[in-house]
Amino acid sequence: MVKPSSIPIPPDDALDAFSDKFGAVFVKEMRQGLRAHRFVAPFLTLHALAFLAVVGQLAFTFFAELDNSPALYGLQSFFDGMLERSFLTLLWFFVGIVMPLTGINALQAELNHERNIDLLLMSGLSRWQIIRGKWLVLCSLSFLILISMLPYMLTLYFSGGIDLIGQVKEMFKLWLFNGLMCAATLASSAYRHLVMRLLLIGLIFFSSLLSFLLTLIPAHIGVITGWHWLDRGSSMLNHLLLVLLYLAYSLQLGRSSLRIYDKPTDPPHTGLLIILIIFTPVALALFRLIGGPIGMTLALIVAAAITLSIDPMSKKRD
Repeated sequence: MVKPSSIPIPPDDALDAFSDKFGAVFVKEMRQGLRAHRFVAPFLTLHALAFLAVVGQLAFTFFAELDNSPALYGLQSFFDGMLERSFLTLLWFFVGIVMPLTGINALQAELNHERNIDLLLMSGLSRWQIIRGKWLVLCSLSFLILISMLPYMLTLYFSGGIDLIGQVKEMFKLWLFNGLMCAATLASSAYRHLVMRLLLIGLIFFSSLLSFLLTLIPAHIGVITGWHWLDRGSSMLNHLLLVLLYLAYSLQLGRSSLRIYDKPTDPPHTGLLIILIIFTPVALALFRLIGGPIGMTLALIVAAAITLSIDPMSKKRD
């Protein structure tokens, strides 16, 4: 039998400490983010609304089963459809809009008059580690809110209120959209004026939206070859490449804004990236017109290569 005195007692902060594998920036930002009002307020608000929706659904189902009235069952079907749409709207509003906007000041502490970025880079951190850590924290906080909604979704599903498979698909789309918007907000937070930040977020959003609409044009490869799976496969591949491209745009834009020096002969990296974001839908439309979905795939790969070649990472610092 093991004596109680021989059992090692962990320190007080061992249970809530993050592993060093996550990175210094991620651990610091995550500790602050979990306690900040920008996370707690949306989290509690969404849970309160979801709780009211569940209570309303259960009460409506209970009274409908007691009455057994056809009119009441028809009203319940209408209420179920409205509840599902309202639940999705709340998720998209809080996770897709509110949570990304909480990072609109994410880089101001590094780029204000105190210039904390100088100290961070001198400590051995690279610009990529700073941007990656802040972006992962924004996505992680949003993911926590998204996952916390699963018990409410399961309760509504078993009470007949929502379509669970459809909701899971929507949550996956919302997760991708949230990652893009978090990256766009992080990139815009480097600018001092709020109007410039909002304009950059809008530019990235509308550019990605136009590019996404181009990928929805039917390919008709299956009609020509008889392999109809190629239509869905090419569309899914272009969707994935499009998400990766705009992630690269935003993260590279945020990383370039953390440069502490520029060569006078070099063009501004942020300006080149903004030009790429503006003309990406035009280039994709031309390549789609000339080469079809394969041409669009090549255009996305070329655009990603150009993006990574702007402000290339060095082995020592980035």
